[in-house]
Amino acid sequence: EVQVHNWSCAPISNVPIVCQISGAATATLTGTVPGPIAAGSSVTYVIPGTFNMTTIGTYNFTTYTDQVGEPVRANDTLRKTINVAQLK
Repeated sequence: EVQVHNWSCAPISNVPIVCQISGAATATLTGTVPGPIAAGSSVTYVIPGTFNMTTIGTYNFTTYTDQVGEPVRANDTLRKTINVAQLK
């Protein structure tokens, strides 16, 4: 799940979300936050789909909004690395 914040002065709807996964396995998950998201507000969104992380290794997640006309991309991206190790 991700938090999507509306930094604009007007409500927004239908915000595309992309999650690119690389590392031990790769995939791209996408979804759309239906909204509306009020100006200055945040919503929690669960990206639809599943991803199998049973392979041991490092997974790199890059998740971002892909809103048309977005002037500031720097505040649209979240990066997270997860290491999956075998339990002993």
